[in-house]
Amino acid sequence: MMMARRPQAYQSNNGEDSMEALSTKLSADLRGNIRALGAFPLLSDEWCKMATALGRIAEISEAEARLTQDCIEGERKEGERKDCPKTLWEGEEMALRYVLEDGKLNVCLRNLSEWRKFHRNRRDGGGQAGEDGPLVLESLDSFEKGMGTVLRNAWTHVEALQTTDIPLLVEYVTGVYRDAADNPGAVEDMSLRGDLAGRQEIVCLSYLRGLVSCLSDYEEGRVMPHLRGAETVSCLAAMLHANHRHLGMEAAAVGAEALAFVCGTEDFITYREEYINDAARVAFASLKEDFVEKLCEDSQERKILRPLLDAISYCRRKSSRK
Repeated sequence: MMMARRPQAYQSNNGEDSMEALSTKLSADLRGNIRALGAFPLLSDEWCKMATALGRIAEISEAEARLTQDCIEGERKEGERKDCPKTLWEGEEMALRYVLEDGKLNVCLRNLSEWRKFHRNRRDGGGQAGEDGPLVLESLDSFEKGMGTVLRNAWTHVEALQTTDIPLLVEYVTGVYRDAADNPGAVEDMSLRGDLAGRQEIVCLSYLRGLVSCLSDYEEGRVMPHLRGAETVSCLAAMLHANHRHLGMEAAAVGAEALAFVCGTEDFITYREEYINDAARVAFASLKEDFVEKLCEDSQERKILRPLLDAISYCRRKSSRK
């Protein structure tokens, strides 16, 4: 009997050793890809290699984030403690941990900011001839979606937000909102092509929600003055008003929740006039009929959006007096 069992034990141990070796190799490959992230000239060979690597990093990050979210959702629905990770360091999101440990988070943000400037130049006719070839488009596409996924997942964690270049992040998302509000036709075109998923017009809604939903975990004073000075709230309201039909209800809900978190802060209540400029007041007041009223049919969502509803009512009162 002992002899019969021994080969099985050897097989089991060998199998475990093989899996451990594979896991170690995959972890080393992942860390190598993350350490290779850098500030390279756009569309250089190094940049294109980085764009390809970002696709792989994003796939891993998304799978790891989904496992964490499934655990949290299961805990919430079943009412049982499942020892879900409460911090990034307690969980299994290795891709994001490596990004933070290797100091690559703000490198990624700066790369994304440079990509947006390049993208705007191309859109406005300032690009170089021949840059729209299939390989170039593939690299640009891989970079935008891969980087977007990694940063979106990172900014759901307060540990990542604590090390983020907040002024640059606020400048970046505000620029995306402003462009989308000024060019709704571009958003409509992407929507009609089925090409909005993973684009910055969608993902930037999650960036801001991640930033402002964690305000209770660190000082408002580090974030809110930047949002106020950049007129981020006005730009986001204008974007949602102009594009909500093409963004879709799920993305619009993310944007509405971001606004609600901002509207619930002490800084917003104190400086409301500075957050919502005169030009954006009509757009802000229109959000209820646009889609917020529909979202509020869900009682849980209505509770989240209560500060936004109060701000909409304020804008309507101000508009009716003029």
